[in-house]
Amino acid sequence: MNKEKLSCLIIAYFNKFTFKQEQILLKIFKSYTNILNANFKNLDFPPAFNKKLYEFKLFINSFNLNKTLKYLQKEDINFVCRFENNYPKNLKEIYNPPLVLFYKGYLENINIPCLAIIGTRLNSSYGEKIVPYIIKDLKNICIVSGLALGIDALAHKNALDYNLKTVAVLGSGLDFKSFYPKQNIFLMRKILQNNGIIISEYPPFTPPLKNNFRLRNRIVSGLSRAVLIIEAKERSGTRITANYALEQDRDVLAIPGSIFSEDSMTCNSLISQGAMLIKNGEDINNLFNSYLTGP
Repeated sequence: MNKEKLSCLIIAYFNKFTFKQEQILLKIFKSYTNILNANFKNLDFPPAFNKKLYEFKLFINSFNLNKTLKYLQKEDINFVCRFENNYPKNLKEIYNPPLVLFYKGYLENINIPCLAIIGTRLNSSYGEKIVPYIIKDLKNICIVSGLALGIDALAHKNALDYNLKTVAVLGSGLDFKSFYPKQNIFLMRKILQNNGIIISEYPPFTPPLKNNFRLRNRIVSGLSRAVLIIEAKERSGTRITANYALEQDRDVLAIPGSIFSEDSMTCNSLISQGAMLIKNGEDINNLFNSYLTGP
């Protein structure tokens, strides 16, 4: 394994640099290996950034690379860096793609055109019916979601039931101790047993902090060609993902719902603002076929 990839791994484990800070350091030092070996004393940075660099130096001195690599190998956790050819192409196009993706399973699944399916954690019976109704007719599409309770879990489960590939993006480390929510550990194992993939930008032993999930949402949309929303309240993580999708120039799709249902507020609002109204799986197949054939 080359030095540049190992340097990225160490920086990912530090996990405190913003994308902007990382890019500033890369511009100055030209490589991640150079960042690791740099002397930061004479740089004119704001005090908060200088403090972070001091912490980074302390972290480097205490980091046990060999122990880390042995653990990753033992747990079948792989990682890919942003500069590598097998890093997901769609994700590389967004404003702030993760420096490193940790993953279990088959990374090549992400090369299949991906559709994100997201929604509320407290789905209604309507949402529970919609997910298989849409997924059963999809062809050659990989389903991306966040492995949360509710619509996310239904999306992964039905993808497996209908023999589609699926990608779960976590907001925690990939180790079992950090995994969240615990209720979906069985589903996670089933995804891996069926040639799916579990990914995270967070190194093992990163707890499921609230802000992690907000950032995780940009990966869900970034991996995908389009994002389908099935039931979500107006103020929700689902709406945040829809906003990321719009920023990333992804197609936003939505299932219409009752005007009396709070869980249909986001979908109905997005449709009124120009999101594509989805009636069935064929609507999505036709959209994805248009990506292949062009205008």
